[in-house]
Amino acid sequence: MKLYDLHRGARLRVGTTVGLKEGTFYRIDGMYSLCVFDGDAPERDRIFHLKAWTEVQPDGGFYEIVEPS
Repeated sequence: MKLYDLHRGARLRVGTTVGLKEGTFYRIDGMYSLCVFDGDAPERDRIFHLKAWTEVQPDGGFYEIVEPS
């Protein structure tokens, strides 16, 4: 499944340099997505972008990125 197949509000788990973080998918904006990590910081500081064609798979209420093999 591709990121662009997800519905607004889908929950994501994303591996970062500081570990696994959770966030929310909002929309596809051209070639990239608009997503926001959970947290207390201002929203503008929690925004992240993934490529629209990123492979994801469902995992317990969240979608996780499928690592390329």
